Amino acid sequence: MTYAVLTKTAYTEKEMSQLSASKTINIVRFFARFVAVTRRGWRVVAMWVLLGAFLGYAQEASEPFADMEQLLAEGRYALATQVEGPTLVSRFADDPYAHYLYARALYLVGDVEAAQRALEEALANLDTTDAAALPYLTLQGELAAAQGETERAQTLLQEVFVRQPNYANASNWGQVAWQAADYDAALEAFRAAQDYTATSEETASALLNYARVLRLANQPEEAVRVLEDLLDILDAQVITELPPPAYAQAFLLLGTIYQDQGDIGKARANYEAARLADPNAVAATVALEQLPAAP
Repeated sequence: MTYAVLTKTAYTEKEMSQLSASKTINIVRFFARFVAVTRRGWRVVAMWVLLGAFLGYAQEASEPFADMEQLLAEGRYALATQVEGPTLVSRFADDPYAHYLYARALYLVGDVEAAQRALEEALANLDTTDAAALPYLTLQGELAAAQGETERAQTLLQEVFVRQPNYANASNWGQVAWQAADYDAALEAFRAAQDYTATSEETASALLNYARVLRLANQPEEAVRVLEDLLDILDAQVITELPPPAYAQAFLLLGTIYQDQGDIGKARANYEAARLADPNAVAATVALEQLPAAP
């Protein structure tokens, strides 16, 4: 009996030892699995972190100039010239576009000399025969005009238009020719601008500028014809919309032309029409106040 009990007791202890060993093995296996899973988890986390960092870097690399472009688009030129621009040209010293953006910002705040230096840095690493160089040449022409080099400015801006005909390039060329009192070139440019307008605002602007130069070129009858055509175009829009700014400007210019010709009655009628179209048109109010009495 005693032997049996002792044997049973010994067996139970052995069984317990095996069970304990089995638990230990299971715990070890569980821990090993936990470590493996945890390692996999950290690998996944690390992979996503690295992927996110890579995508962020890739986005930054593909759009390194987006902040500067946004500042210029929003008219925040001081921040562009004092903070973002210097940072940009420091980070991308060999990239012409960085220097171009900085030069454009400097030009827009009126620092022509600094803008010229920045643009020269851009042009030093640029193939100007490439189409991508045209914005650089446009800025070069604008800077030349700002420094009084109107002939050189016209040459540059006309070249840009010839290489890439569109409304903006034609208008840039026309404005500089107008500034230089080269009315033949200005008329050619604004006539060309009319062929590339994409909106009603561009059409009105091209016709107004064309009429303004016609007046200066002593072609008042042609200027009147252009303005009347413009008013016909605008009349169709006014039916469903508020009068656009060009409406008052067209009447104002007509009044000026008739006043030049000594027709005070027609001048007054058009000045009044301009003020009616835009009650805030100060130029029309001033013109009426200064208009001499009809003979």
